[in-house]
Amino acid sequence: MEPAIERLKALLITRLTPPLAGMPLGQSLRLLWDNDFDIDPANYPKLALHFVCSSLTSLMKWREERLYPNAANAEIPPPLFVLGHYRSGTTLLHNLLAVDRRFAFPTMFRNYNPHTFRVFEPIAAPLVARLLPRRRIIDGMAWGADWPQEDELALLMICGMSPYLGFIFSRQAERYERYLSFRDATQEEVERWQTAVRWFMQRLTAIDGRPLILKSPPHTARIRLLLELFPKARFVHVYREPYTVFRSSQKLFEGVTRMVGLQRPAVERIPGRVLRQYRLMYDAYFADRPLIPPGQLHELRFEDLERKPLLEIERTYASLNLPDFGEVRPALTKYVESLQGYRKSEYPPLVEAQRRQIVEEWRRNFEEWGYAA
Repeated sequence: MEPAIERLKALLITRLTPPLAGMPLGQSLRLLWDNDFDIDPANYPKLALHFVCSSLTSLMKWREERLYPNAANAEIPPPLFVLGHYRSGTTLLHNLLAVDRRFAFPTMFRNYNPHTFRVFEPIAAPLVARLLPRRRIIDGMAWGADWPQEDELALLMICGMSPYLGFIFSRQAERYERYLSFRDATQEEVERWQTAVRWFMQRLTAIDGRPLILKSPPHTARIRLLLELFPKARFVHVYREPYTVFRSSQKLFEGVTRMVGLQRPAVERIPGRVLRQYRLMYDAYFADRPLIPPGQLHELRFEDLERKPLLEIERTYASLNLPDFGEVRPALTKYVESLQGYRKSEYPPLVEAQRRQIVEEWRRNFEEWGYAA
């Protein structure tokens, strides 16, 4: 019975997820208008549910602003940013670091409802927890409404600027790539995005004041902008064998586009998007990495993290001068033991033409990290 229920949950979340439900109605209408309301009929149920949820978000936002008028005045301790391309191990690294409750992190629920989580969470989070599948549809990793999640979703709901818009409006995906690094964005857009980052982190910090651990793959391309906001921020970057990243990212892009998209996915364009966005991300990362002050960046291989997670996290703590690792070791050991038995996804082999193209586009990454091309 339970597997059938889990399959039903996965089906519902795939077919009915309203991708912009945590965005106020007026703002989401402007975004839809900007895309000429170009929605495929098969996604009208998602759109209808979106209008209901977004309207509720507008009402609850009004209430939250009156109950918590000073939430955005909190002083933000230096955050820790987890960097790395999609499918490079950022989720595993984020989950491992989040075991240490001396830090805080944005949960899935708070990222999806950044304007309203303080009034909405007590009511809706228990229901969402029951409706969500126990494992991520994309890769089978454990997840839940109160698990760590990437803050890119919250920033999308707040300011409407994210490359994730390319998953929702797949026919316009290239148009939104300027929000990956913001190098081709206007100064006004950069300032709006930085304001959204600070505002969301202040709201999270206002709850208990703990330093935040944040994970969002696009942040890998935004080091300069993040340092402007938080000069003492620390960064941990995880990288992985590029061929595997390509195959896994291609599957991710296809799956997420089907789940949250309002337009039929142009599957044939996804391999080119993965190649291009990876290159754009790491062109920005390699250019801005020297801006990080000594002692504020640690880099590690996913393969090492997967093989010896406790050792790699201990090295991260030492490299970044984080709090005493001994205090979190018992809890971290227990969490690592819970991961036993997890089976990674398998992918068909790449054809030779694809391998050559990946090497040509991502050559610096192979050379930088010592992977055989």
